[in-house]
Amino acid sequence: VTEQQLAAIWSQVLGLAQVGRHDNFFELGGDSITSLQVLAKAHREGITLTPKQLFEHPTVAAAATVAVIGGIDAMPSSAEEKDAADILDVELSDEEMENLLKEIG
Repeated sequence: VTEQQLAAIWSQVLGLAQVGRHDNFFELGGDSITSLQVLAKAHREGITLTPKQLFEHPTVAAAATVAVIGGIDAMPSSAEEKDAADILDVELSDEEMENLLKEIG
């Protein structure tokens, strides 16, 4: 996985002009919802990264070392073709979000 691809995705999701390779996703303003948006965009680009991996490797450089390009699941399904913001436009409590992240990570 190229760091440039991940940096571009983070930049788009977080609304930042630039993201450096050692910038921490969560220190840049990322949270559990935006992390899921990042994962959805990455998946559409053929990059597999789990929520757990993003939480454990929160910089572009670190995430690039554990993310996988391609694979069987790289092609988006019709549900994934929707904008991530539309899919993730829900109100969840912190506890519900933690449970969701545990289930999918």
